[in-house]
Amino acid sequence: METVLQRISAAVKSPVPELPQRVENLATEVRKLKKELASGGRASGVSVDQLIQNAVEVGGAKVIVAEVESANPAAMRNLIDQVRQRMGETPWVCLLAGKGEDAVTLVAGAQRELTKKGVHCGNWVKEVAKVVGGGGGGRPDMAQAGGKQPDKLPEALEKAKETVTAMLS
Repeated sequence: METVLQRISAAVKSPVPELPQRVENLATEVRKLKKELASGGRASGVSVDQLIQNAVEVGGAKVIVAEVESANPAAMRNLIDQVRQRMGETPWVCLLAGKGEDAVTLVAGAQRELTKKGVHCGNWVKEVAKVVGGGGGGRPDMAQAGGKQPDKLPEALEKAKETVTAMLS
């Protein structure tokens, strides 16, 4: 029995005495993630429609910079993919930011036509991530970054707006 507990302890990265609480936390997280997946476009607490409605126009492109509830990069990329589908030929750029207890996740996407005009999501998230004590990068049309200072997220969102405005001007 003890070896089974030790194997479980190693698998969930928690000491044996803390296993009941750790298992309970993991079960809660699984339920939450299942609920997010079931809600489709609202996995991050915001719908694609809301993001698009709140977009501002800069240099002929729709700019979306938003904080979302989920810091799950996959859910955030999925939301950006949905924006990509909905926007079609309309020029757009989007940066989503989510924060956890001690971390920030940033995911950015852009219409491919805008990347030909100088928009680069990798450079964009890299600049924004500096504000939250992190780094990252990626392709011109999709990128991801992270940071360790969630308290600086409002400043990072302002930096995101400034940086993309400069890219589009």
